[in-house]
Amino acid sequence: EHERYVAMTRAYLRDHLPVNSPPFLPMAMAALIDAMHRSALGNFARSDGTTDAFAELKDGMEWIHRMLAADPTAGSQLLLAVLPDTAAVRQSLAALRAEAQDLL
Repeated sequence: EHERYVAMTRAYLRDHLPVNSPPFLPMAMAALIDAMHRSALGNFARSDGTTDAFAELKDGMEWIHRMLAADPTAGSQLLLAVLPDTAAVRQSLAALRAEAQDLL
C-alpha cells in the first residue's frame, strides 16, 4: 500500500509540475512528502496521540515549499545529517530547530 501511495504521488507530480522541471523532481518531491507523512504519523503514534500530526504535516509541507521556492544561486546554509533516532538526538534537534526558526 505504501509503495502505491508514493507511486500515485509521483505520477500526480509528474503530470502537474512544469514541463521543464528536472526529471528527478517528481520522485524527490514524492519522497519528501512521504517522509513528512511518516514523521508526523510516527511521532503521533510514539506520543500516544498527544502530538499534533496535522500541524507537523502543515509545517513540513511549508518547509518543502520554502526549500523549492528558494533561490538556488544564493547558496544554502543548510546541513544534511543522518542521526540515530534517540531521545537525546530528538531533544538536541528540537533545540536546534528553535534556534534556527527565524532562519528557515
